[in-house]
Amino acid sequence: FRRRLYEIEKMILSEGEEQEVSEAELKELVQSIRSSSMAFAVFDTEQGRDEAVQLLSNGLIFRDHTVRVKAATLEPHGVHWNNIDGTGFNGKLWRLAKGFVYIVLCLFLWMLIFYTPYAWAILKFNYEGGRQPGVIYTLIFSVI
Repeated sequence: FRRRLYEIEKMILSEGEEQEVSEAELKELVQSIRSSSMAFAVFDTEQGRDEAVQLLSNGLIFRDHTVRVKAATLEPHGVHWNNIDGTGFNGKLWRLAKGFVYIVLCLFLWMLIFYTPYAWAILKFNYEGGRQPGVIYTLIFSVI
């Protein structure tokens, strides 16, 4: 039984056969990867970092571009690496605007789906003779 379960697990979780990739395909894959304008080098010691910063203080020419080097103020374990995108101010402004539009859209949908039926029910309720909506009626709409 265990052997059968192991075979099933291997079938589900296996990544399949390794494929040979040609150099041209590999080059195309690497060139298609979106990258940022920043890179981080992690050193074993602060002394090694300081020596590298001192050595490259005038910059380094790489593919007709000058690479500037400076010491980071944070330790590698204190950085949220998933949040580093290097898009700059315009990218952050675009994401902020997109977030604002999503919030406004969600508020509009909430109003359309939940608040409009509530407002319609309250407006159409018969208040003649001092009548008030019942407890269940009020509780259901107070959740909204």
